[in-house]
Amino acid sequence: MSREHAYKSCFNEIENPQYLHREPWIRRLEHPRVTRYGFVIYRLSYTENDDAWSSFLSTFDSSITNGWQGVVGAPGVRGKEQIYWIDGKAEKIPEGDVEAARL
Repeated sequence: MSREHAYKSCFNEIENPQYLHREPWIRRLEHPRVTRYGFVIYRLSYTENDDAWSSFLSTFDSSITNGWQGVVGAPGVRGKEQIYWIDGKAEKIPEGDVEAARL
């Protein structure tokens, strides 16, 4: 594809970029009645050592942060998010038993 052809095929989008709008789920989370939202995550695997687990948590946290990049309205809802971790051992859930965690 030539440079000229590429430019001509994208010209309309360059001259008339799409309007970025808030997704419906962002608008719902922005509502003043919504004070918190998030996820409950169970740790049900203990085969990794503490360093590997810490590394996973760090990667998980940075992935959540990176996932918000480019989301219109993100600053208005980021402060409301919460991730609640439950340690399966502490709750006496057998390792790897997803069904027990659902109860």
